[in-house]
Amino acid sequence: MAKLFALVALVILAQSVEAGECDDEQAAYNNAVTALSISKQGLSDARAALKAAQEDSSYTGPPSISTLQTRVIQWSQNVIAARQLKTTTKKALDECNGCPGRRLADGRRLQSTCGDPITSFKGVKTRYWLSMEHFTPMLTQGPFVVSQLAGPANPPPGLEAHKGAWVVATEVDMAGLDKIHIETVDPTLLLVHPNATVPPATVDALTTMRLSVGGKQLAAGEHTLSMADSTVAVSAKRDPNTRRIGIGWVEQITITADGLELRITSAKANKFADEEHQVLGLHLDVEFLTFDESAVRGALPEMWGLQPMSEDTKLLLGEKNVEN
Repeated sequence: MAKLFALVALVILAQSVEAGECDDEQAAYNNAVTALSISKQGLSDARAALKAAQEDSSYTGPPSISTLQTRVIQWSQNVIAARQLKTTTKKALDECNGCPGRRLADGRRLQSTCGDPITSFKGVKTRYWLSMEHFTPMLTQGPFVVSQLAGPANPPPGLEAHKGAWVVATEVDMAGLDKIHIETVDPTLLLVHPNATVPPATVDALTTMRLSVGGKQLAAGEHTLSMADSTVAVSAKRDPNTRRIGIGWVEQITITADGLELRITSAKANKFADEEHQVLGLHLDVEFLTFDESAVRGALPEMWGLQPMSEDTKLLLGEKNVEN
């Protein structure tokens, strides 16, 4: 019966991975960890039963010695399968969340910042810390400066230990023109309350992020901003996988300019097992789809090894320096 339970669990996990959504992949990874624990315990018990039987000269069964040996083999196979599945589901979860560096169809690995926050470049991850009081410039290319702000400054109950743990706002400064400002909404507004009716989805309303330019809020859709001799395209839409964050949706804002393209995605904190804590950990992940490795400057390119590490960037690598 125990063996059947483990095998059924592994089948369910495999089906979950194929769903292709981060919620499913998080559940698949969590279940893989559980399945591995169950399999290890089953193997330990089977080995103990076999050893006891072999050391008892009067043992005649049931079950027979050969049956106990078979059980050890079966549980060993379960452990191997569960370990492989844990590796597979962890990789799928990391790639779905954009960390470390989601791969495109052509095999290119995106450079990204996500989670705690962590930045990834060519598979190498670096943890860094941001101010909760002011925006920190992180990447500059030509007339564009990308800055980030950490939060939450006042964590809700249950997340007190995660103050300032995520990126909650991003700004793109365009050569002194109006700034593109993207921030998360208040995550408590996304919680599903008992007996509450989930509001109907509308195509022109962002539910988990706010987008504004020069202080003017923009709706979901396609927008074109004019600069001196070029244009900047801003696309705000729901994630094509239609994934949920509480009563809201995973949404993406893509900013495209000459030689630079970045995508900012709303995300929940999948590291928590509790759904409410996941929603309260609402944050922004950033993927740099296109940039000039020889032209970018700033903290992120320095963390990626594209530029020498400055003293200011070194400060971002230590939590105690976060407000300096």
